Amino acid sequence: MLRFVPLRLVRSARLAALLLLLWPCAWAQDISYNATTSILAIPSVQVGAATYVNVTLLNVGNYTFKLQQATAQAVAGTPSAVYDIGSGTLTLPIVTVGNASYAVTLHNTGDYTFSLQAANAVQTFVYYSKTAVGAHTATLANGTLTMDGLHLTGFVFGGSATDASGTLGGWASPWNNINQPKVAAMLFCTPDNRLAYVLLPSSADDPNRVASNVTDLLGAINAAPQYSGMAVYRNCSGTFSVAWNNDKPASDYYLWPDVFSSYSYAYVASQLNNAAIFRELGTPANQDTYLAITWKGGSPFEVWQ
Repeated sequence: MLRFVPLRLVRSARLAALLLLLWPCAWAQDISYNATTSILAIPSVQVGAATYVNVTLLNVGNYTFKLQQATAQAVAGTPSAVYDIGSGTLTLPIVTVGNASYAVTLHNTGDYTFSLQAANAVQTFVYYSKTAVGAHTATLANGTLTMDGLHLTGFVFGGSATDASGTLGGWASPWNNINQPKVAAMLFCTPDNRLAYVLLPSSADDPNRVASNVTDLLGAINAAPQYSGMAVYRNCSGTFSVAWNNDKPASDYYLWPDVFSSYSYAYVASQLNNAAIFRELGTPANQDTYLAITWKGGSPFEVWQ
């Protein structure tokens, strides 16, 4: 059971089970179905010890899909889908169909032909990992969050989660600050209390969250009251360990609690190379409305908020 440090509780969406797969397609993310071409496109599939990429299945009617192509090739990270040779089940954790997402299972009926077994609506989240720069997609279906191959049961964003595998040992939601809007995020840690994942609602579920940049974030710190700035989280204690504060009236920064060493704008900006930076719209707009996820701070993976 994960150790909880819930600092804010938000509602969790109730998922309705749907079996309608063939909705018109407007965009693709990971696995996708295009109703115009009747093609189900799967970036990669794990089959036993092998992996296949650029896999496509053609909908030949009546929720039946026939294999069109597949290329054997190793991939970095977790494959998009898994095929179980013994049961003949192809598991697709997330398939985008228009603006909707589904957890889909297909069954091999022979001759590389698959019939639809289930297509359940899922809620999507965005997660960031200490092992890979950039955003990835997590899914929530029937109370289970699937993220980077982990399956967290009893999941409620900011409220609860259980990792039976023991890979994760705790979580925190340290974004709440009275009268200040903040980007909502959950921090997940390994049992040694090191930050491993940062989870955000999807853009659709947090419409006030907008992408931002280094210049605006550091500008907000500079505009903050003297000797204040942004907290830095490196674990799941629920409290920050250090903070980047301005050094007004000087134009440099210090990393609290060390108030004797100063750092230039260029140095602090360099700590945000490749960072994911967001701002939550609201009033007043200040440093408390920002979230930065960076792989180049005082530790390999940390959150500024």
